[in-house]
Amino acid sequence: MKRVTNILLAAIIMLSLCMPVSAGMEYQEEETLQVNEAEIIEISSYFEQYEQLIEKLGMMPTEPWQFLESNSYEIDQFYLEWDDNLLSMKNEGAPYIKLYGSGIGDSAEQWEKTLLEHEWVNFYNHNNECAYITIINDRNFIVIIYKDENGDIDSWYLNNWPEGDDVADAFSELRENRKDEESGTGNTNQNELDIRFAEQYYEHLVSTVGLADEYIETKSETVEDQGAHTVCLAPSKGNLGIIFKDIADFDENGIGDLIVAILNEYNGKVSLDQVVYFFDSDGNRTVVSSTKDNPIRRTCNYYFYRVGNYMVNIYEEDDSGDWIDGLRYEVIENKVQAHDDEIHIMSYDMDAPDNGESNGEILYIHKDYRYPDSVCYTIDDINAYYAIYNRGFSTSSADDRCFQSESECCDYIYSLLSELLGERVGRIEPTSWDSRWDVSFFPKEFLPESYTILKINATPSYRTGEKTTVSDITIEAEYCS
Repeated sequence: MKRVTNILLAAIIMLSLCMPVSAGMEYQEEETLQVNEAEIIEISSYFEQYEQLIEKLGMMPTEPWQFLESNSYEIDQFYLEWDDNLLSMKNEGAPYIKLYGSGIGDSAEQWEKTLLEHEWVNFYNHNNECAYITIINDRNFIVIIYKDENGDIDSWYLNNWPEGDDVADAFSELRENRKDEESGTGNTNQNELDIRFAEQYYEHLVSTVGLADEYIETKSETVEDQGAHTVCLAPSKGNLGIIFKDIADFDENGIGDLIVAILNEYNGKVSLDQVVYFFDSDGNRTVVSSTKDNPIRRTCNYYFYRVGNYMVNIYEEDDSGDWIDGLRYEVIENKVQAHDDEIHIMSYDMDAPDNGESNGEILYIHKDYRYPDSVCYTIDDINAYYAIYNRGFSTSSADDRCFQSESECCDYIYSLLSELLGERVGRIEPTSWDSRWDVSFFPKEFLPESYTILKINATPSYRTGEKTTVSDITIEAEYCS
């Protein structure tokens, strides 16, 4: 069951895809005295540096509950205790404390699957309680999960000193299996992805950049000068932050790479940064990002999701005004209406060529539909920029490779996208003006595992004769995972 969170943002967002971190992203120092519950703490990052949690969380001393005369601390019913190098943790009330992204209130079934993905092994299942074990840096770890009546996580307990004959036998077997895998005699999963570094750095980003607030208010500013240029101003209410996150092995080295989309502020204006962090086997990271000047100015939907090692951005927009194309300074009188469908396919393989528009973009397809019945389809791939269907447009800046019918054009586009994305793409079809929102590049029948949709509602901007016009836009965001 996909979890959908609706977020209303009264805002005007200019999205500039993939802005480099070096271009001015500044992160504020996080508070160390008290943790806001919106901050997610990935506890696996502290299995060895657990003493750092005292200052990071603002924990207070409490009565020892595991060993007498041990170091024992608590905050929000999360307990930390150690004696020499014997570590114990239990969480009975702090939902922001996570282990591999899951914690109190989350699905226990999903958490168990995640533990298995991180090489934990099931030790037992008893009614509303289960336990998993693993070996980290040659130390034995056990986590016990307690479930509520709905099968969600009610609390959990973890230590690095499991005791008992049964658990000792289980660890002996686990160590033997690990030796077999290392020597090549076991059933090693060669396709298993190591996502530790990506998850740890994402936790760092959440604690520094934060997640986008559920409500943000701001303004758009349109400047008229041989056309129009619209930007989104810094919000007057609410905080910007991360709106999308996924992990993939873009460079195919067996180590998970992190991709995030962040609503960010530069020089008083809002943009969207799409950044990829590559990791090697030692946890060293390399940042790869690019910029795509594609502002959200009108009523539109914007989709973000991943298919394999491809990142997909889809843009659907209704435009209406005295100008349509600010890049060519194309001024169109009589308040002409237009609708755009765009799809951008990004590959972050460092050795792969791109189309020159954005770092990593290997394919861009655009359907430009003008009321009442003019349409032009263009493609920008790694070789050329060309039109494949044109009806009613007097000129085109692309090479002309047009099909005779719009249906043939749509079939060709679908074949191109299917080769890259399989069923995780929607089919664009010939449409009337009234049905322009009924078809989409977004796959409504075969949804991605996780995705983000930004839904923007806005009124048209017409020429006023004034140099600058300011107006409002409302954005609704859906996060599905």
